[in-house]
Amino acid sequence: MSGGGTSTFFGQTEIRDLGTATLPANASLAFQVPVDSTTFMLVADGGRAPDIDIAPIVDPLGATWITASFNDLDPIGRTTLQAAGQSVAAGLFPHSTTYSVPLGTYQFSVLNFGSATQSAKVYALLNRRQNLSAGSLIVNVHFCGLNDLNAGNAMANPSFGVLLSEFSRILLQAGIQVQVAGTYDCPASDQTRLAVIDDVDGNQNGLPDELEDLFSQSGNVTTRGLSIFFVQQIDDNDGDASIFIAGIAGGIPGPGPIVGTVQSGVAVAIASNRIGLLSTEALLRRGRTMAHEVGHYLGLFHTTEQCGADATQCEGFTIPIAAFNVDPIPDTPECPTSFDTDGDGQVTADECLAADGLNLMFWTQPSPPQVRNRLTAGQVFVLQRNPLVQ
Repeated sequence: MSGGGTSTFFGQTEIRDLGTATLPANASLAFQVPVDSTTFMLVADGGRAPDIDIAPIVDPLGATWITASFNDLDPIGRTTLQAAGQSVAAGLFPHSTTYSVPLGTYQFSVLNFGSATQSAKVYALLNRRQNLSAGSLIVNVHFCGLNDLNAGNAMANPSFGVLLSEFSRILLQAGIQVQVAGTYDCPASDQTRLAVIDDVDGNQNGLPDELEDLFSQSGNVTTRGLSIFFVQQIDDNDGDASIFIAGIAGGIPGPGPIVGTVQSGVAVAIASNRIGLLSTEALLRRGRTMAHEVGHYLGLFHTTEQCGADATQCEGFTIPIAAFNVDPIPDTPECPTSFDTDGDGQVTADECLAADGLNLMFWTQPSPPQVRNRLTAGQVFVLQRNPLVQ
């Protein structure tokens, strides 16, 4: 264990550096942190090393929040603190309306689940914001490989304005005012290389290597905030060149206002090398994708995963616990497998219109003119408690 003991501030959030843990293979290191705020985050940044976890976590009253086992449902519900492969483990507390955060000292461990010695920088983010019903989200917008959109012209570009306005409108429903702090271009050497994010994941941490390169550029900003990257295309990870991903978040949640990590950002694919070629409907859908991925980054899961709320199998994989198909928030609707009317093994937004198909965090968008933009009170509760919202 080295370093630690210093704090910086992001708005009303104290970012407390707990030091750097050196972790042999399959080893963990215990930490404790006094929490004097009603919402906080824990972050363990392993650089590009895979399989960094935070577990277990025990609250000041002795209650276990996160168990040492990675294949059970934790007492506080679904999290990604033990997600397979990840280089950055992050948790927001509370992440649902089902529990509160008692003041006092929390015990937790950072685990290297990998096969080689790794190190991880460990942080506690103590959010002392008092007004948890309205706030601002500072964003930095980055552009990579778009011929008609860059840092110099983006804020005056009418097409980008449509996209940004739709994103801002949706977050305003949650009492969150979007503030663009800065616009940035990818370095010249990356304008072509990172315009199309391929699916190569050499370090097997669950994110494409080029996406890690992209998100690492979040450390180059002047004003700390959430970095959102616009690229031409993000390739699907099954090798099918005809399918692309609309957007990716660096985590659920991402590492909050910790910038410069391989998971510090959100990426949105324009699906063209020119934003001016997109129709108004396509721009609006990109704005909703932007809001959806930011929702993930701030701590929201899909309300229903693609195979249905009660699925036991999905794309050949066994789902051991049905709660892994849905979010941990009680008031969000869910779409069961009985809504899969065409029998293709997926519940689409069009099939789930009577359930959660129009919720912002449903796993896919509905066909026009339907709009995926709804939020429940429980989802707003979570969004407002992320330290990025100030």
